[in-house]
Amino acid sequence: PCSWSCLPNMALERLFLRTAALVVATLTALALPARAQAEDGWELCNRTSYIIEAAVGHAQGTGVSVDGWTKLPPGTCKNALPGPLTPGIHYLYGRGSSAHQGGGREWGGQHELCVDPTGGFSLESPPDCAAMGLEAQGFRPVDIKAAKWSNNFTEIENWSLDNARNAGLQRLLDEAGIVSGNIDGFIGGRTRSAINDFLKLKGLPADTTDADLIDYLEQAADERSRSVGFT
Repeated sequence: PCSWSCLPNMALERLFLRTAALVVATLTALALPARAQAEDGWELCNRTSYIIEAAVGHAQGTGVSVDGWTKLPPGTCKNALPGPLTPGIHYLYGRGSSAHQGGGREWGGQHELCVDPTGGFSLESPPDCAAMGLEAQGFRPVDIKAAKWSNNFTEIENWSLDNARNAGLQRLLDEAGIVSGNIDGFIGGRTRSAINDFLKLKGLPADTTDADLIDYLEQAADERSRSVGFT
């Protein structure tokens, strides 16, 4: 068989480049678990038909640090707190988007911590929320036992993530005034027709993703909800 010495220079160069590429690919593959580990943390999943804004709290020195708001469209999961987590008691609170009609919806508990209701925030919860221009909300204690953790927001219906996304689209189509109907988590012909009507109304492309569609519907529902109330 031919040894290294009998290969032409160009063949040696090509062999070297292929070998080098293989080494780089192998090193990249070996690095993937490290990147995955860096993404560990507190994952929140929205298995409801509502858009949820979540805030989380964790021990920081002698106090509790609170971060918000992580926006969770129906049927999605996101990391609300980067890892690795320190096992122990953490705190969780969720509120429904202002685009939803019928009053505010909350997911929480009895442990009061301060939040900024007006926008994103990261703060150490003070003893007097109002004195700092903040708002007290009831958080639910969560006993986290590992460096990576996951919690679900749910409602009475036991939605899968896919069904939750579909139900969320149906709810927003109703609240945006596009079409009313059952919120059952299944996209039928009537719902698809309503989605197409909305896309045409807003001049949006037919291949708009569900994530973008939910954002557009939330804006439309929020604008419409401002006219609902007392006069």
